[in-house]
Amino acid sequence: MALSVLFRSLIVAFTWRACLGQESCSLSCEECPFCLSEATCAANPVPLPPKSDYWPPEDILQRIYGPSPTDGPFLDKELEWFETTVLSVLPSLTQQSDTEYALTKTEVKLQEVQKMNHFMYWGSFDWINVVLDQAKALDAKAESEGIESIAPLYCYPVPIKGTMATMDFPSSLGFAALHDMLALKDADMVSLVKNANGVLFGKTNVPELAHSWGTGNYANGICFNPWDYDMLSGGSSGGSGGAVASYTATVALTEDTLGSTNVPATRNHVFGYDPPKFHYPNSGNPSLTTRNDQIGLNALSIDDIIAFDKAVLMTDEAHALAEAYVAGLDNSEIIIGCSDVYYDYEGVTDAIKAKYDEAVMVLKEAGFTVLEDDCQTENPYETVPDPPEVGSSSSVWYAELATFMSDMLGSDMNPWEVMLNGFYDFGTTLSSDWMYNYLNEGCDLINDDTDEMREQYLGPVPAGRSDAYNKYFDEKKVDLLIGPTQVCDRVLWTEDMGANGGCDGGNLEQSFACAFFCHTAGVIGSFDKTFTKAKFIVPVGLTEIGEPFSIQFMSRAGPRNPTVPASEWVYDEEGPAEWNLEELYMVKRLSDALADGGLGRADATINYVDGLISSDPVSSKKGGKKEKKAGKIAKAQKTKKPKARRGRRE
Repeated sequence: MALSVLFRSLIVAFTWRACLGQESCSLSCEECPFCLSEATCAANPVPLPPKSDYWPPEDILQRIYGPSPTDGPFLDKELEWFETTVLSVLPSLTQQSDTEYALTKTEVKLQEVQKMNHFMYWGSFDWINVVLDQAKALDAKAESEGIESIAPLYCYPVPIKGTMATMDFPSSLGFAALHDMLALKDADMVSLVKNANGVLFGKTNVPELAHSWGTGNYANGICFNPWDYDMLSGGSSGGSGGAVASYTATVALTEDTLGSTNVPATRNHVFGYDPPKFHYPNSGNPSLTTRNDQIGLNALSIDDIIAFDKAVLMTDEAHALAEAYVAGLDNSEIIIGCSDVYYDYEGVTDAIKAKYDEAVMVLKEAGFTVLEDDCQTENPYETVPDPPEVGSSSSVWYAELATFMSDMLGSDMNPWEVMLNGFYDFGTTLSSDWMYNYLNEGCDLINDDTDEMREQYLGPVPAGRSDAYNKYFDEKKVDLLIGPTQVCDRVLWTEDMGANGGCDGGNLEQSFACAFFCHTAGVIGSFDKTFTKAKFIVPVGLTEIGEPFSIQFMSRAGPRNPTVPASEWVYDEEGPAEWNLEELYMVKRLSDALADGGLGRADATINYVDGLISSDPVSSKKGGKKEKKAGKIAKAQKTKKPKARRGRRE
């Protein structure tokens, strides 16, 4: 398959179509391109880095010490190994953290992880040595102050989503025009990882401003799925999902506005945790909406998610209480409901229906109570519709981007300069048209960003929708919803571009935006992301035609106490750190039951444990193994690259 068709010419002119002839715009001509001319923009471009060649052909190196991920140690077991063994197991002259020796040049080579392009800045920034420097500093601290001084993550490497501000790595948001700029301060979530003595393991690939369900950008190239080079990796956290699926990482940071944690987890066949709003701090990661955006995780197992969550939030006591509560329940006391709002149970392919029905059967045989015929039917978005008089909650993206550029990067560019330089159109999924409101309304969308709009979408709207959503949970005493993640067997780049007879080989009539139409509403977040709840992606192996498939669980909105109306907790930014932990441990039990029934996560075709990676793109499936519950830390060789500039450009 010729992947070159995915990279079309640089489009500058497409933005002009949106607003030519528009009468009013609250922005000045310097800020809004629709007041300018195509020639003006083309004559004054922002200097850009070279266009990516998709994947730089360089080797990386294998981790040769420590517990093997295929032996089944969970993340907490690996952390225990770091704590008790790492400094004594290595020769005294080469005492190194797991991260450092994993990245140090050896004779054992793995093949072409860079070709998957899960990380950004391979050719422009010496990020591997930045990782090593962090590891060396933590090693020195452990040697002088004792191993507990680097608890609780003990130098564990964590890939950071490319939209998060980092002082140690470029913070471009995927924009070519910001490609070499480091942040003046870290995002709050990044600080939590550092405070927990984790190592920031580079920045994962993202589409520009995380605006897509596919992942790729002009400067860093397209992000490939470890299952198949033509299969979408999902977005906007496709780099994080791919890094986990390939065993480059055990757990990676994501962020979700409308499916950006859940879609990559589904497409890469890994576990996804999209927690309740405010569970993790979002500051330093520019939002696309008033309330939807929330940092989350992709991981190799629920155990990895639990261990990481406790470590960075220091909520061991709350976790212990939640775990004890769930341990006291019989399986029959965990009630799983269904939803005709968020899932399509009948419009799926035959292979997906068979696999989903098998998963439900395994849960029933394990004793769980599954409601299949008494489903949720009330759509919270219909009960509490968008208030028409206040405009769209998506209008905040411009102000959020402007604030990020000025406060986090110290840049004096305006968002339009960044937007109009370096955009590539990778197909209908990876397109920025949504920023212009789809209907050629241009500045009208961002002009909706008013105090009244923000007030409505921060409080009354999500509160009303939460109460409507929770009615089903309260009436049926349901703990979780369950449903299939997708209706298509495959979601391909080639089909997404529109030159075809429909998505999934014609199973769907839509011939564009396949990443949207092929996933269920619960995964995309179409009718729920404005209000607070936890969502979990659980991979259950391959369908009868050899394609990876996952199911999704969703919790109630807000805390578990059904007597508290949403209006009393909707503004709470501290409580969510401990909300829905009971559901997290329920999902762990459900996931374990599924794995025990033969429905565990399957390994991707291209991974760095089994040696299945080849130098040529592959489309065959070789998975189907029982779930492996711990991942391999990232590995790469040290190479000297130019340094990036911090802060304001000259």
